[in-house]
Amino acid sequence: MPTNGHPDRNEKFLLGLILAASLPALFYNLGLQSFNEDEAIRSLVAFEMLDSGNFIVPTLNGLPYYYKPPLYNWFIALSFTLTGEVNELSARIPTVLFLYLLCYVIYRCNRIYLGTKKSILLSLFFLTCGRILFWDSFMAFIDMAYSLVSYLVIFLSFHYYQKERYNLFFIVPAVLTAIGYLLKGFPSFIFYGMSIGTVLLFKKDLKRLYKSPALAIGLALLFGIIGGFYLLYNQYHDFTKTLGPLMDQSTRRTIVRYDILSAVKHIFTYPFENIYHFFPYTLLGFLMIIPSIRKNMWANEFTKYMLLLFIANIALYWVSPEVFPRYILMLIPLSFAVIIFMYFDAEEGALKKAMDWFLKLIPLIPLVGIILGFNHEELKMGAFGKAPLILFAVAFLVLFIASIIYKKYLLWLVVLTLLLTRIAFNMYILPARTVKDEGTKAKNEILRIKNQYKDRPIRLYKKSIMDKASSLYLASANGVPNQITEELNDEYYYIVDTLRVDIPEGLIKIDSFYLREYDRTAYLMIVPED
Repeated sequence: MPTNGHPDRNEKFLLGLILAASLPALFYNLGLQSFNEDEAIRSLVAFEMLDSGNFIVPTLNGLPYYYKPPLYNWFIALSFTLTGEVNELSARIPTVLFLYLLCYVIYRCNRIYLGTKKSILLSLFFLTCGRILFWDSFMAFIDMAYSLVSYLVIFLSFHYYQKERYNLFFIVPAVLTAIGYLLKGFPSFIFYGMSIGTVLLFKKDLKRLYKSPALAIGLALLFGIIGGFYLLYNQYHDFTKTLGPLMDQSTRRTIVRYDILSAVKHIFTYPFENIYHFFPYTLLGFLMIIPSIRKNMWANEFTKYMLLLFIANIALYWVSPEVFPRYILMLIPLSFAVIIFMYFDAEEGALKKAMDWFLKLIPLIPLVGIILGFNHEELKMGAFGKAPLILFAVAFLVLFIASIIYKKYLLWLVVLTLLLTRIAFNMYILPARTVKDEGTKAKNEILRIKNQYKDRPIRLYKKSIMDKASSLYLASANGVPNQITEELNDEYYYIVDTLRVDIPEGLIKIDSFYLREYDRTAYLMIVPED
């Protein structure tokens, strides 16, 4: 089934440029924006793990945190340790490293079936699709690491069966599922069950479920790893308290929590949402409307199963309103594998020519943006002035001309265009966005409180845990986790968040500060002197 096709000399040169451009694209100004709430949760848990030395039971402001297992926090804690800093950059470095690793895994897995050049392009498609390049690659989320593990579960379910390595078919995805569970919880079981089940169903081999002892071995390893973790967890805290919150997290945005009308509406809008989120390559999927391409794609065992596994695993999200695009990152390489196959299989018909012209015009999008926004006030917030914008404009013009002249290298040029766009985004858009960001305002406010009131410790009164970002900034600035108290005395300042508690009698307000979550105000209070 593998197809021949290695990059030629010019394609290798373009690949080198792409890899070089990916470094400033992914790392420059990575730590500029303030934490959002999910990032702050991961980082605060990691910070408290390092302080307590307990890497088994996650805590937030000293209270047990039940909504995610602890594994990904270990990577953030390691990054904090290696960099010696607890900040946005050190929290986000693992995301970028896992993205690189996932792209490499995509390449190595698909090379077996698509050949070298197509599999490289497939991994670059993933790297530079809209959702990855302009959102998930610079957030300290679990999802990049989780997508790596989950993608391997799905892909290897097909690969090991295809190679008739039936013991590995049951065992390796099961072990990876256990790792996935320790990253994110119950959704890992869905990927495992749907992937194994889809392959066996369409291979007409469901009897293997009860004929093969490897399934029992795989499940024993899966639940043994998870059970071993909970056995260790139970040495510190009652593990049963985690199960309800984990299930709540797994079902919160699914059809279980929404009415049928919301689910029906989502079924119709969800495909178009994903075309937008994973633009521009998703538009090439419309090649499937050509009968000959669809026939060839279905006749190819690899692309057939990539499509089947994509549909089987996305089905739950397709009927679940309010799911985030990052929840399906592990499925995007499956769809892109089909798209790559169809693009190279397509003959020079009207639709293929239209799509090629669409790709050729991509460099004009940032070029027009530079021209229209050249005198925009926000561009002055960048550290480089306007001179680099002229260089970017020239580069995009050159890429546009090259895309017209050198059609053979069109896809490589599109990837390079998108990476250069991200670099310009890092240099000009991120600084302007950060200045205006409500998160920056909240960060500055809590740091002002910390620096202005140094004569006594600050405590959180009862449930006044603020938002997670402000909690993290206060804790990291103090160098120790925040402490919650219900007692009042004149030794402390008290933070009172009126969203969660009433202002107690016996305290007076001395200051207030902004919290981004729900756009609210919290108060700094003291016990008045007698």
